[in-house]
Amino acid sequence: MGSQLKRLTMYSKVKNLFEKGLSISQISRTTKLDRKTVRKYLHMNEQDFQDHLSSMASRHHKLEEYEEFVRHRIEQCPDCSAAQVEDWLKEQYPAMDPISSRTVYAFAKRCARLTIFPNQEKPGGSIILSNSYRMANRRRLTLAKAGCRPLRINGSKCTSW
Repeated sequence: MGSQLKRLTMYSKVKNLFEKGLSISQISRTTKLDRKTVRKYLHMNEQDFQDHLSSMASRHHKLEEYEEFVRHRIEQCPDCSAAQVEDWLKEQYPAMDPISSRTVYAFAKRCARLTIFPNQEKPGGSIILSNSYRMANRRRLTLAKAGCRPLRINGSKCTSW
């Protein structure tokens, strides 16, 4: 709900700045929004914007049906990478439709946040989510709690270094 409120506030700000006579580029610099987003907001009326918000809230995720599997694996190994999650999915579900590594990265990050902080909408800073590239531009996602020793994967088990 917080992101919808931010978008609504930004939509109102864009409309107000345009009514004051600022150009799209000036509004873009002021709000730090992309010019295309500013233009999109200016072309929408309030009903269109509300429809846009509701469509964003009810989006279907490509990997939604695999969420339980991924969350279970993250519980077993909180220091896994998004590349490992992708490999686990391909091993467990060979008939799965092809998906990009970026999609798996975003999904693994979301599942990790929900697994490690199940009752919080946003983590309070006690989790490390790094996305350094490794091996053929596959994103690495570290899901270790801050202050914990790094873990290494031995087969399917996680052990301390």
